[in-house]
Amino acid sequence: MIGAVAKNGIEIIVKAKVTVRANIERLVGGAGEDTIIARVGEGIVTTVGSAERHDLVMKSPEAISKTVLSKVLDSGTAFEILSIDIADVDVGRNIGAQLQTDQSEADKNIAQAKAEERRSMAVAEEQEMRAEVEKIVQTLSRQRRKFP
Repeated sequence: MIGAVAKNGIEIIVKAKVTVRANIERLVGGAGEDTIIARVGEGIVTTVGSAERHDLVMKSPEAISKTVLSKVLDSGTAFEILSIDIADVDVGRNIGAQLQTDQSEADKNIAQAKAEERRSMAVAEEQEMRAEVEKIVQTLSRQRRKFP
């Protein structure tokens, strides 16, 4: 199962069945099964990721197979891809909405931090002013004692 996100932010989960045939000439030294799986997965992700909307992928899953097969993903491997059958296509999470929610939360936290900074500065300024007033009061008290 491969998860990929269309341009509208909706995740599509694709289950594919890949049929291969061993390429005898390249069996030794050629890339193996893991490479084929990775390349097919990359092709699925690329195909779904280039779709404008997730519903377009849902309507024609065979387009995934055609696109992936057209990329000649089996070159340099020990296998020849005979077919890619899309067994299942499901809608996953709305990744775009989750990203927007996360961004909004981050923006809110930044705004709260800035507000707290301004509040702290105001409290500090108030304390400085009180200290200044106290200093002036003490100075006036001393001057009054000198000149009754």
